Amino acid sequence: MRHDEPDNKGNEVEYPWYDSNWLNAFVKAKKIIEEECPADLPFFLEAMEQLNAPLDFRTQKITQVLDQKDFRQIKDIIANLQQDEMDKGDLLRLGRLVAHDLPEISKIHEKLTGMVSDRVNEELIPSYNFVSLYNNLGVCEVHMDAPTSKWTLDLCIECSDPWPIYLSQCVSWPESFVQEQENWADQIILDPAIRMEKFILIDNQAALFSGSNQWHYRERMPRIRRENFCHLVFFQYVPIGCKDIINPNQWWEVFNIPQLKKIDYAMPLPALTSSRAMS
Repeated sequence: MRHDEPDNKGNEVEYPWYDSNWLNAFVKAKKIIEEECPADLPFFLEAMEQLNAPLDFRTQKITQVLDQKDFRQIKDIIANLQQDEMDKGDLLRLGRLVAHDLPEISKIHEKLTGMVSDRVNEELIPSYNFVSLYNNLGVCEVHMDAPTSKWTLDLCIECSDPWPIYLSQCVSWPESFVQEQENWADQIILDPAIRMEKFILIDNQAALFSGSNQWHYRERMPRIRRENFCHLVFFQYVPIGCKDIINPNQWWEVFNIPQLKKIDYAMPLPALTSSRAMS
């Protein structure tokens, strides 16, 4: 779940939730291929399938995710974060400060890769991670992430009171979503076919789910105390070998379909071009 929805550089966003631009690019690419080079469509769709989570996957709640040393290290990192290390872009909208890909947390991210791979039965590599420090205004709007978050380990570090996350079962990418009412979030949450389930996490507990195949949200943080908070770390993983197909700007070259140059996608994840870039 990346906090910033990128400017899609002229591509009209067709879906109302944030982090929907990847799906928008995927739908546009399918349409271009269907209209201009339909023989290439089966190969394109087959390649994209590795970014889909199995529909029979079920959210896993994990207790005691980290050993005492690593858990204490993350708490100390959070306690000592400086203002210039945190992104304030979500402060008013989502009630949180964010810090991306901190080096010491990235080392822990790497260490957890084997455990997450075993649990989802797929060989993975880290995509990106971020610390999310929620305050009294905290809320997580209902959404589905881009496949850079195919697998998400949502780790609770500390909270003033438990703050539930609601997760659907795995569903296919919502390409055909049509906003039938102004309150589109309720349209998703109340859909009986989506089946939201409540998960409560406390310190050093995590929910493992598919960020790009499961709807998820947190309601507005309840005002139980004068100062309410929830500190989370999100570790994102993707299948090994998907670097080329995860970025819509590379599709034209990867699939040898020049028409896909029309997909002009603002890649929101600088981590993907870092020294830890996916391969």
